[in-house]
Amino acid sequence: MRLIVSYCGKIIHVKNTLAEFHTLEHLLDCVSLATGILNDSLICMTKEGVQVTADVLDQFSLQRSNEEEELYVFDRELLVADTDAVAPMLEVQIDSTRVCSANYFEEPLRARALDWLMAWVTEARSTLQMRMEEASELDTGLHLIDQSTYVALHNLDLHARSIKKAVSNLETIATKDFSSMKDLLSRYEWDLAVLQRIHVNPRLHLPSDVDEEHGGDPISSSLTLASFVEPTSICELAQSCEKDMRALQTTYSTCMKRELQLSLDLFDIASEVKRTDLRPSEHLFSNIRSYYSQAMALAESIRQQCLPPSDRQPMPDTLPSGIRVHLNQLCSELSAMETKMVHSVEELAADRNELQCRHLNLVQDIGSLQSDFAELSSTVAHIDMALQSPPLNRFDQLHRLKRMCWAYGATLIEAVRRTEFASRFLQQAQDVAELMAHMSDLEIARRKTYAADIAPLLPWDTRTMEQVPPVLDITTRRRDQAESSVSFSRSDLDDFFEQLRRIDAELPHPEGSCLAVDLRESLAPLLHALDDGEAEFHRTARKQLGLSMFPDESSDEGHSLSSDTLPTSSAGPTGASRVELLESQLRAAQERIQRLESELTARTEALHASPDATSRAWTSKAHELAAHLRSMDGEPKANVLEATLSADVDTLDPALFDEVRQKLDQLSTQCHVWKQAYEGQCHDTHADHAAKLNVASFEVGSLALFLPTKRRIANSPLWAAFHIGAPHHFLRMDDALAQQVSQREWLVARIARLTRHVAGPGNVYGLSPDTPYALVDIDGWQDPAALVQPAHQTLSTSPPKSPPSSSPSPSMLSRWPWRQAFFTPMRILSDRGTRSMEPPTASTSGTTTTTAMAEFALPRSPPQL
Repeated sequence: MRLIVSYCGKIIHVKNTLAEFHTLEHLLDCVSLATGILNDSLICMTKEGVQVTADVLDQFSLQRSNEEEELYVFDRELLVADTDAVAPMLEVQIDSTRVCSANYFEEPLRARALDWLMAWVTEARSTLQMRMEEASELDTGLHLIDQSTYVALHNLDLHARSIKKAVSNLETIATKDFSSMKDLLSRYEWDLAVLQRIHVNPRLHLPSDVDEEHGGDPISSSLTLASFVEPTSICELAQSCEKDMRALQTTYSTCMKRELQLSLDLFDIASEVKRTDLRPSEHLFSNIRSYYSQAMALAESIRQQCLPPSDRQPMPDTLPSGIRVHLNQLCSELSAMETKMVHSVEELAADRNELQCRHLNLVQDIGSLQSDFAELSSTVAHIDMALQSPPLNRFDQLHRLKRMCWAYGATLIEAVRRTEFASRFLQQAQDVAELMAHMSDLEIARRKTYAADIAPLLPWDTRTMEQVPPVLDITTRRRDQAESSVSFSRSDLDDFFEQLRRIDAELPHPEGSCLAVDLRESLAPLLHALDDGEAEFHRTARKQLGLSMFPDESSDEGHSLSSDTLPTSSAGPTGASRVELLESQLRAAQERIQRLESELTARTEALHASPDATSRAWTSKAHELAAHLRSMDGEPKANVLEATLSADVDTLDPALFDEVRQKLDQLSTQCHVWKQAYEGQCHDTHADHAAKLNVASFEVGSLALFLPTKRRIANSPLWAAFHIGAPHHFLRMDDALAQQVSQREWLVARIARLTRHVAGPGNVYGLSPDTPYALVDIDGWQDPAALVQPAHQTLSTSPPKSPPSSSPSPSMLSRWPWRQAFFTPMRILSDRGTRSMEPPTASTSGTTTTTAMAEFALPRSPPQL
C-alpha cells in the first residue's frame, strides 16, 4: 500500500494492505505514524475520491486485487490555516553549490596531473547524479500534488451529486405538494357550493341522528352534505393554510437558489483545477535529463582520455599538446553543462513550490464549498420534514372537504352492493339447498336399487347398512319490518349522478372539467365491483368445489353459450368444423346487432325532427310496451326490439327510444361476452387437437408415433408411423438422424413437412407399383414432454385477451349439469329492485327443505340473436 501526502507529493510505502487492517482506528494510527499528521486531522481518500470510512474499509477487506492500493492523505488543519504563512515553511530549497571548476592545463602536461583530473571527474559524476535524483523527485511531487487536487475535487463532486439528487427528489415532491395545496385553496369555496347542492339520502342515517340546527329534530330528508360542514371554520382554516404554504414556499425558493449558486461555484472550482498546466515543468524536466546525459557523456570522454593507451604500456611523463587542448575543452563543456542543469533544477523546484501553494488554496476552496453543500443538505431535510409537519396537516381537512362528494358516492355504491348481496345470497342459498336435495334423492334411489337387486343375493341380512341418508337443512327466520326497511337500489345511484349533472349545468368547474364525468371515473372500480358480484360468487364456488384446474366453460344463461350450440362429445364435429360453426354464428349475431342499431338511430332522428310526433307521444300503447319490455324475462330480447322498432312512431313514448337504446347497448355488451366465449372454445379446441396423438389422418403439425420396421435401408431400419387405416407414412432418415435414433425403440414427434409420392417398380420400401406413400420430416422428438404442454405453450398464437367484465366466462359447469344450480342467470332486461343491506341470518323459527328440480340437469340457453 502506498500513502501519498497531498500537500507535498511525498510517497510512503507501507507493507500492509488495506485488507489487513480490521478497524478504521488501526488504519488511522498507522497512517498517522507514517506521515506525522495527527490522528484527528487525518483525511484519507482513495484515488476515486471516496473518503475511507469503516464501511469502505469493510469493502476493501472483501476485495482481492493484485494492484497496489493507494491512499491520498490530507491534513485537516491545512484547510483552515493561513496559506501565506504555511506555504513558505513547506517550500523545497535546492543547494546550488557547484563542483569546483577544473584548472586549465598548461604546457607541458605532465602525467601526474591526470590523477587529479580523474578525481575531479568522479566527483562531477556524483554531483550530476544527485542533481538528477532531485529533479526526478521534484517531477514526481509535481504530478502527485496535482493528482491530490483532483482527488479532493472528485470527493466534492460525489458529495455534490448526492445533494443534487436529494434536491431533485425534493423538487418532485414539493412541486406535487404545492400544486395540491394550491388546488385545495383555489377550489374549497367551489367544493362548499357543490356540497350545498348534494342532498343526502335519509336512509343512510340512523334514526338517532340529530341535527342541532333543526332544534333536536331528526335529520330531515332535505339535508345536504354541506350541513355537516362549518363554512366559517373552513374559511379560517384556508387562510391559515395559505399563510403556512407561502412561508414554506419562500424557504423552498431560497434553497433552490442556493443549490444553483453552489452548482455554479463547483463548476468554477473544477474549471480552475483543470487550468493547472504541467507541460512547462515536464518540458523543463526533459531538458534536465538531456543535460544529464550530455554531462555524463563528457565525463566518460575525459575519463577515457586519462587512461593509458594499453595495459602493457605506461603513460608517458609528458603528454602531447593536442591532448592538453582537448582535455581543456572537455572540462569547460562539462562545467557549462553542470551550470545549466543546476539552473533547470532550481526552476523546477520553483514550479513545485508554486503548485504547492496553488494546491493549498484550491483544497481550502473545495473544503469551504463542501461545507456549504452540507448546510444545503440540512436545509433540504428541514423542508422535507416541514412538508410532513403537523401545521401542514391542516390541508388534510381541505382534502376531506374535496373528497366528501366522492366518499358519499362510494358509500351509496356500498349500500347498493350490500342490498344486492343480501338478495343474491338468499337466491344462491336456495340453489344450494335444491342441489343437495337432488343429491339426497339420487342417494335414496341408489339405495333402493341396491336393496332390490343386490341385497337379496346375500345369505345374510344387510339391515346394518340401512342408515338414514344425509339431508341438508337450511333454516331461515322472518325479518322484522324495521330490519328489512333499509334497502337501496340502482335508482339511488342514478339519482346521485343526476344531481351531479345538474350541478355541472348550474355551477361550472373553475378548471372547466365535468364533475359527473370525473367522479364516475374515480368510482369506476367500485362500480365494477358492484357489477362483478355474480362473477365473484362463481369464482368462489369453482374454487371451493375444486374446479379451478378446469377451463371456465359454464353454460350459464346470459353469460355463455348453450350446450346445444357447442359440441362436447367426442363423436361431434372436428376442431376445424367447430371453429367455422362458431365464427358463422358470431358473424350472424354481429350483423343483426348492427342492423337493429341502424334502424333505431334512423327512427330516433325522425322522432326528434317531427314536433307533432313528440306531442302525441304519451299514449297508452307506449306505456304498455315499456312495461312489458321491463318485465320480460324468458322472451327473446332481439325479437321484442324489432317489434318496438316496427311500431308507429307517432304512438310511442320518446323516452322509450332512449330506454330501448340502453337495453340494446346491454345486449351488445352481452354479445361481446358471447364472442369471448366463442374464442375461448376455439382456443381450447386447437389446444386439444395439438396435444392428441394422431393415428388416422396425418397433416403438418400432427403428433405421430413412429416405430422401427424390419426392413432396413442403408444399414438403418425403416421407421413408419403407427396408424389406423392410414398406412405408408415413412420417416425421412438421414445419417445424423439415423445415428441419433439407433438406440431408440419409438419416437413421438410433430410432423414438420409431409411429401407425398407414388411408388414405382423396385422401390426400397417394398411397396407395390402405383401405391401412394409419404415421406415425413419431424421436429421436437428430442423432448416428447414439451409436445403436450398446455395450450398457451404449444400453440403459436393465442386468442386475444378479453377486457374485464362483470359476467363470468364459460366454465366446466356445463359438463357437470348438477352443478349449474350454483349459477343464477343474469337478466339483461331486469328490474333493479329494492333489496336490504342486511345479510340473511339463521334462526330456528322454521325449517325448509327443498328438492332440486329437473331443470338443473338441463343446460340453459342464452337469448337467441
